[in-house]
Amino acid sequence: MTRTSEEQPLAPDWWLFIITLLLLGGGVVMVFNASYALAAEVKYTGGDPAYFVKRQALWAVIGLIGMFAAMRISYWKLAKLAVPLLLVTIALLAGVLVMGHGAQGAQRWIGYGPIKIQPSEFAKLAVVIYLARVLSARPLLVQNLWRGVVPLLGVVILFVILPVELQPDLGTAVTLLLTVLLVFYAAGAKARWMIGFLTVFALAGVGLALRHGTDGYRWKRMTTFVNPAADYNGAGYQITHSRIALGTGGLLGVGFGQSREKLKGNLPAQRTDFIFAIVGEEMGLVGTCGVLFMFSLLAARGFYVARRTRNAFGALLATGITGMISVQALINIGVVTASLPATGVPLPFLSYGGSSLVPTLVAIGILLNISRNPSYEETVARGHRRNTRRLLRTRKPSRLPAASAAYGGEDIARSASSGRRRDSQPS
Repeated sequence: MTRTSEEQPLAPDWWLFIITLLLLGGGVVMVFNASYALAAEVKYTGGDPAYFVKRQALWAVIGLIGMFAAMRISYWKLAKLAVPLLLVTIALLAGVLVMGHGAQGAQRWIGYGPIKIQPSEFAKLAVVIYLARVLSARPLLVQNLWRGVVPLLGVVILFVILPVELQPDLGTAVTLLLTVLLVFYAAGAKARWMIGFLTVFALAGVGLALRHGTDGYRWKRMTTFVNPAADYNGAGYQITHSRIALGTGGLLGVGFGQSREKLKGNLPAQRTDFIFAIVGEEMGLVGTCGVLFMFSLLAARGFYVARRTRNAFGALLATGITGMISVQALINIGVVTASLPATGVPLPFLSYGGSSLVPTLVAIGILLNISRNPSYEETVARGHRRNTRRLLRTRKPSRLPAASAAYGGEDIARSASSGRRRDSQPS
């Protein structure tokens, strides 16, 4: 069955596409710039200065292939995969806790030999797809706090966010939580409920920090957030050197490739979670503002795609993907600039690591596909295409309900005939 001329996919959002490529290209360059000095000194790289950038370039190619594939696959087909994807994610997260690989006190990876993945990074996209599917299929859920929002939020927290927190990976858990609350709010949940949840979880976070007493690493991170110099050689070492890098950069930076904090023995995680500090040291305030501007443009285009999409599943999916990337970027930059307590969250597109880069590029591909189909209302009722066209031939256009103001729920034919039903769900 072919589409009519009005149903043909549009060109993808080129602004979003170009911004993604610019961030990706800049990320590969910065990974090499931040890592070559370390790679030339440590043994496990074999003294190869390009050790890390070779792997980052490979992951970038794999991610681009995934992005172009996702851009070509109709996004509404993901609705049928929402539950299987979530179940696979839960199984992988459980596998991490049972037989995962650890590093620096955290057990976050699973795999065999040189091939390892971080399931928590894939969990973010799986949860967004699942919530978009459920909330678009049952839009009234968000209208009831105790029978709708709380049970669904509880499922996500119990089976996804809690296993991520137990790894422990507080940064990703917080990113997941904020993304989930954003999707709920976009679906129509009341703002005061979301604020209430944030307050409860913030208090719970303080309780977790105190669970192991004031000697626990999380409590130390909170105290060093207030005063990094209080434990310079311990919990405050990384954030102190991050501030040194940003302060040294000044307005224009010390020059590309001239960073001292990236050298071995100075700023830890200079190629991963704290790569933004190297950008600030070498390119100054101008460079860091440029990165912020790019992420702001990406967020603006992503939410624009969500706003103009008339399909509820597509709108919520676009909102979740955009929020996921934006929240993660804000948390990373907040930590690097000492605006938030230290936690391990990579900067999207720029930080070294395939487990973060590949799913992020795939998510952008899905977002680009949504941008190609902003008016494809029939996708949620594809099996009713003939009934829809028959009704459109027999009803006057003025009788059809207008698109809803919020993220444009679908106007399917049955809502026109009944005059009551305003929402539809994927079949």
